[in-house]
Amino acid sequence: LTHQEHVLPLPFINTLVIDGMKNEKSSPAIRIFLENSLKIIRIHKEEQKLIDEQWKDCMPTGWVIGGSVFDRLEKSGIKFELYKSAS
Repeated sequence: LTHQEHVLPLPFINTLVIDGMKNEKSSPAIRIFLENSLKIIRIHKEEQKLIDEQWKDCMPTGWVIGGSVFDRLEKSGIKFELYKSAS
C-alpha cells in the first residue's frame, strides 16, 4: 500500500508561514516558499512510519528554508516519486 506524503510536514509549513507573517515577510516571499514546499510524494506505508518516527512534524536538524524540501526522505534513504494529481 502507498501513502501520499507532503515533503515538508503541514504543521511545519503552517508554523513557518505564520512566523513569516509575524515578521512581516512579503506576500511574494511567502508565496514562493509555498510553491516550493507544497509537494506531495507517494511512498510505501512502511516508509511513512520510518519518516514519522523522527520527523512527523518537523524537518531534520540543520534544515534551512531554501534547503532540499526532500531532506526527510533523503536522510531516511527513501526513494520516491512526486505525486501528480489527475487535475
